[in-house]
Amino acid sequence: MEKGPAASGSIEDRLQHPAFRQPKDFDVKVWRYMDLAKYMWLLTKSRLVFTRLDELADQHEGTLTARTVEWMKRFIQENKTKDGWDVISKMFQDSRRTTFVCCWHAGNYESEAMWRLYCGPAGSVAIQTTYRRLVEFAAGHLDVYIGCVNYIDYERDNFPVANAFIPPMHKRMAFAHEHEVRLVYSPAAYRGSFDPLRVPLIETFPWDCRQMVERIHVSPYAPEYFFKAVRATTHMADPTLEARLVWSYIKGAPVL
Repeated sequence: MEKGPAASGSIEDRLQHPAFRQPKDFDVKVWRYMDLAKYMWLLTKSRLVFTRLDELADQHEGTLTARTVEWMKRFIQENKTKDGWDVISKMFQDSRRTTFVCCWHAGNYESEAMWRLYCGPAGSVAIQTTYRRLVEFAAGHLDVYIGCVNYIDYERDNFPVANAFIPPMHKRMAFAHEHEVRLVYSPAAYRGSFDPLRVPLIETFPWDCRQMVERIHVSPYAPEYFFKAVRATTHMADPTLEARLVWSYIKGAPVL
């Protein structure tokens, strides 16, 4: 039984890891929806935030399915493994609290649902890049992986292998509308017994907006003054990005 993440290597090796399903089209657009405060932080700090799995809103993030638990307990009993269920379950719980993710929506068009669900009715923006650029970002950081989230039935389905990278890359079917792409960071320094004083709630990585961002979209439900505020903020942080700022296409008026 494989307990933990495999050692990180080249980006080619990481893209072939069985936990990280890759898209057919590496040029598919990816979107990160956020409020103005998070956008300003990204611009001024040039840092991309990764959040610890157990700090995300969905309490099932990084957990095991019911059938996976049943299978693992049966495997342990039948094979009389060195480590019992208590040890294995604690390993997965600790992995959940030492794994960080950065979440994106994949799709070549904006998602009206994502605007409403993750940004509120008005004050929000979405930065858009491509999956290929996120791969290039991951390539520059040895312990960062990338892949598409798999959506399954947590009551009926079980995970294919007992690898600690599998739970972060699966979610319940109720979230399938997210079409999520995840950057995953699981530093070796945090693995082992979880220490809340040593493991932070977030991790950040250098992020070059000029190189990585293709477009900056403003919510279709935002008022005119909000667009102007985003434009002013963008200009102050980096004038070269101002030309990439656009209204959401959803805001467009009908032709008839």
